[in-house]
Amino acid sequence: ILAEQERLRTDVTFNKKKVKVATDQERIAQLNKDITDGVQKPPPDCFINERGFLCCNRDLLKLIDDANRYVIARNYSQCNKQIFAQILHKKAEKKFGITFEIIVSTSDFASKSHFRENFICKDRINRRFILIYATPVSYVIGEKNKPRSVISTLDE
Repeated sequence: ILAEQERLRTDVTFNKKKVKVATDQERIAQLNKDITDGVQKPPPDCFINERGFLCCNRDLLKLIDDANRYVIARNYSQCNKQIFAQILHKKAEKKFGITFEIIVSTSDFASKSHFRENFICKDRINRRFILIYATPVSYVIGEKNKPRSVISTLDE
């Protein structure tokens, strides 16, 4: 096989120097290597949850479920994505002591997120798609970061 590959190579003169040109197979192999080398792979503890989404932290998956149960128990509107996001956000930051970002949508979405350690999870619950991940660098949790419009029905 090596003799065959060597036979398929051609010598090309480039800037007054003879250069060997790789075969198509070698170029394809190098291209595949270049593509996969630059891809950040998920942490080893990641898994596909029951609904087919990537999750790397079982505690975050449970928090999504807990936040949903909280919304139902408080009789909040299932359609209000902001209340759900705020509850999940507050529970996650309280439990782990680091900052999180939450995305809640009624339709599926793709994401490419930088996150801390294994703190990322996407799920679907009650016709809502939820992505939660820890920010790569924490910021101060507290008054300075409260949203401009805070819903007063949330328990402190």
